[in-house]
Amino acid sequence: MLSDIVEKDVNSHAEAPAPAPPSAPVTGFPIPKIRSQFKKSRKKTEEPVAGTSAIANAASAVHDQSIDAENRNLIAKMSKEEILQEQEDIEEKLGAKMVEFLRKRAAKKETIDEQPIGDVYEQQMLERKQEDAGKEEFREGAAKVQRKSVRIQEKQPADDHQPDSTQRIIREKYFPDAKYNEDQHSWLTSLPPPSEESKGDTLRFDFHGNLMTGKKEAYLEGMHHHGLDQGSPGYTVDEFLMLSGSTNISQRILSLRSLSHILLKWYKREYTDETVQKLDYVQLGKAILSLRFAMSESNKSVVVAGLSGVASIVLEELHLDKHLNNGLTYAESASSTLKVYSGQLNLQPSEMKELLSTPLAFLTFRTDLADTLNDLLKGTAVIAGDNNEIKKVANIIFALSKHSIKTASECVNTPLFIERVVKTFIEKDWPSDEKPDSLAINALSAIAAASRSNASAIRSGKAVDVASRYLTIPPFKTSRKDAWFLAIESLILMRTMANYGIVQGVSAVELISGDCIRWLSNQKEELPSHSSAFIRALFETLEMWTICAIDPHHTSPHHIIVWTQVESFIDMALAALQGVRDELTIASVWSYLSIWLRGNKGVADKAKWLEEYINIEDTEKTFDHYSQTAINLLAQDDYENAASSLCIVNATTRLLSHIGPYNLPKELIDVLLNTVTETNTAAYNKLRPGLDALCRNILQSNLDNTENIHKALQLLTVLREGDESIVVAVLSHLLQNASPRVISTVTGFPEREAKASKETTVPLLIETAKLMLVDGIYSGISIHSNHLSQISTLTIPFDANTLLYENWALKITLDELSQSANSEALKNLPAHWNYSEVDLVMGGLTLQEMINKIMGTSCSKQLLQLMRIFLLELGVEGGEVFRNERVQIALERTLHKVLTGLENDKYTLEDAQEEARADIPFYQIYTDYVGLFESISLGDRNTAIMLFPPLLLAQEYRRLLWVDHAACVKSIKLTWTDFPKWFVNKLLFPLEHNVDVIRAYARAISTKSLVLDIQPLAYWIALHHSSLCLWHTQDEALRRDLIVALLSTHPETAKMVIQYDNDEHNLKLPGQAKASPEIIQRRLDCLKDNDETL
Repeated sequence: MLSDIVEKDVNSHAEAPAPAPPSAPVTGFPIPKIRSQFKKSRKKTEEPVAGTSAIANAASAVHDQSIDAENRNLIAKMSKEEILQEQEDIEEKLGAKMVEFLRKRAAKKETIDEQPIGDVYEQQMLERKQEDAGKEEFREGAAKVQRKSVRIQEKQPADDHQPDSTQRIIREKYFPDAKYNEDQHSWLTSLPPPSEESKGDTLRFDFHGNLMTGKKEAYLEGMHHHGLDQGSPGYTVDEFLMLSGSTNISQRILSLRSLSHILLKWYKREYTDETVQKLDYVQLGKAILSLRFAMSESNKSVVVAGLSGVASIVLEELHLDKHLNNGLTYAESASSTLKVYSGQLNLQPSEMKELLSTPLAFLTFRTDLADTLNDLLKGTAVIAGDNNEIKKVANIIFALSKHSIKTASECVNTPLFIERVVKTFIEKDWPSDEKPDSLAINALSAIAAASRSNASAIRSGKAVDVASRYLTIPPFKTSRKDAWFLAIESLILMRTMANYGIVQGVSAVELISGDCIRWLSNQKEELPSHSSAFIRALFETLEMWTICAIDPHHTSPHHIIVWTQVESFIDMALAALQGVRDELTIASVWSYLSIWLRGNKGVADKAKWLEEYINIEDTEKTFDHYSQTAINLLAQDDYENAASSLCIVNATTRLLSHIGPYNLPKELIDVLLNTVTETNTAAYNKLRPGLDALCRNILQSNLDNTENIHKALQLLTVLREGDESIVVAVLSHLLQNASPRVISTVTGFPEREAKASKETTVPLLIETAKLMLVDGIYSGISIHSNHLSQISTLTIPFDANTLLYENWALKITLDELSQSANSEALKNLPAHWNYSEVDLVMGGLTLQEMINKIMGTSCSKQLLQLMRIFLLELGVEGGEVFRNERVQIALERTLHKVLTGLENDKYTLEDAQEEARADIPFYQIYTDYVGLFESISLGDRNTAIMLFPPLLLAQEYRRLLWVDHAACVKSIKLTWTDFPKWFVNKLLFPLEHNVDVIRAYARAISTKSLVLDIQPLAYWIALHHSSLCLWHTQDEALRRDLIVALLSTHPETAKMVIQYDNDEHNLKLPGQAKASPEIIQRRLDCLKDNDETL
């Protein structure tokens, strides 16, 4: 073949003849003339040079021949052993299959060179299949070695400064005249092996978020880059973050997608524990922010990358509550960090890890996520018209609505947000080819459930008016599958709005009532799941509307619905009783019937009416069966199925309550209360139907025994936000129906105090509890559905999210008294209600004592409320309450018990104040207390006793009393018998280490401000710490000050100090605490050694 090629001089080749100009057209426009010199020159340069391809092929062939000749010369000079060694090396590097492939190709080439030219093509066609089979082997072998020339090199000594062979060959062959720059050409060099650092704690990922292995050969697997440590495959999170800010759009999109994959795998717990420990959570926090801020860009591709990442992460978050420690939801576990987060990424890794556990709250409150979502719903947004991306926005909105009350409310606080959601996702022609988004309606229901103000905003956005169109055609009369979901979510939205007295969509349900009656009565088989869900949503909505019609002056606006509108809906319920067989679905019908009977004054004998339509015996069997089922499921922590059983139990008890009293099994009550006490918010919401049933069981019980009172108090202790109506009902029933005789028996207080509490304090407590409903659930409604309040509260810690504080009776009383001038509860009480502060405080003490005796309580929490009785006198002259004889007697009895119980209390006073959700720290309360004691107490015994427990907390409290308010210490005339022995021991040991407090002790002894006969306890504390510190301190300055103060003033004091000694495990009173003669002599010797004279 090469013999047929004739070399030509490249510089003297003949120019190709110019093409003939086209002839002018006979008709039409004339031929355009090229006037631009730029176009002429461009056209000239684009003309191909004849023979260029042939010349290049010839040059390549000649170059290959020179290499072949050089290789043959080297082989000729090699010995047989060297040739065999080289062959073994080649076979080891390339593999046996690769070597065989190269041999066959060389043999084929020699055959082709010998064949005539005409047979070459046929030969190539015959062997093409064999050649294709060898290509894959060639690729596999080539990937195992670094790219090198096939030229055989002579072995030369290593030279650190010698350029890489690959780089040299490429430069000599293709860029012989180019100026060499080592930095610019460094990417052409062979890849170095991974550095030692990359083999340690550095984590590298591929573009799918998979961790790159750290094995020795991993750097040959690809994923190479031009950043630091080029020999290590993959990218670190920090490198991805750097690339996410690149000006190259493709590079930026790829890095954003990679970051979202890494975050999603972390949330799914797909990484090993070892990998999780090595993750840099500060960098992960920045990764989430990178995705979030990409949503605000102007480039659509970047927005889509950020939007996709955030949507996938927040939706995954909704399913991970069960994986967190202690069963906390994301909102609860991150609340403490979110409170202190300043908006800057300067948190510790542990804090950032906690913050990342709730990315939705993180993004919402620190980056205005709702505002960005609002902008993406505009008609001018970069994703406008892209249904796939708009759907992702709907997913994030859904996550916001379900996450927490705060994130749900953030949607309402963003201007025009609700209106745009309605217009984008819900407001579609119906029926039509358009596809409304039922998920968006669900999100609006969750937003409305968060608060009354949110529900009002949903009403202003006309969401129900728009959604009600999906009920105009019943879902069972259309073939569209999405009609079921749209109808169900629309009904749930209507029911949620009715929780707050906002009644909408009644006309749409009235329109389809006839069709529903015929459809329900004709059901012969068990309904599919979507049909059952539709029936449940329908009757739960009818139930809420019926409640509103019973008491229409609480609706908004008033009397928006009346009884005549809901009375006819009973026909649908009766039809459902005939056709529906699913017990969970029929339970919603029973709940509706019970409310309808309660409001229908035309049915005088309700029991007889029920017996006409319902088999009472079967209903009672259903109640017994599902009560036992709920007990078993709760014992197994199967809350999902237990919730269904409790719904049926709740519905049957509602229905049976019209026939006569019923009793929940005691075992069910115990396991239910124990479960909701310890469970998280998500599980608690599922168990609400059981709490509703327990509430009505208590309301019909007689509170003449402590067992029923205990049951009521225990229920009040566990109720959380969303159960305000149950709190009001149970608290009112308890306080009004517990007899003074029972209260007196339980507390040991005189019966006249129990009667006084029912006349004065009980009305105040009930009125205060009713104020919970101002912005809460609609008055009179008991929570019975697990659909309500399906959101956790972000700002309330998990262990304190109950509605009532542990010492609620005394706390509520003192709260109202401390703000009596502005107390809404006091203003709402009737005009004939007369009270005094003493009567209210005594009532609070009496009721609280009853609660504590039955339920038990934290002594620190109780002591905190007792201290507040004295603090009522702030700004008031005279001290009327704490000096009252009745209050004094009650305080003395209570304090003795509290001080005894403090030893084993798991709370401190600081914990109690923090859990009371007060903005004022306990140290400020104690400061006010000490100042008030100094000014008005006149050494009152009970108030003086309450000065001492805080001294066990920290040195700041002791400094406050002994240094800042030293003058009031001499009015404390308590003795050690006023406290338990363990408490006195804690006051004396361990020894004080605050220098200022020690000097204050010595000063009180040396100046005789304290005397053993007048202030025995205070004198003992001062003597004990000052004298023992004198002999044990290593601070020479302090020792000299103590010697001067204690030993240089009065001989009697010096003698007492030298002789005093005591032991923590064998505590002795001051007069008996004598040191041994040896210790005394050692102390005297110590003084002589220091040249001190007495």
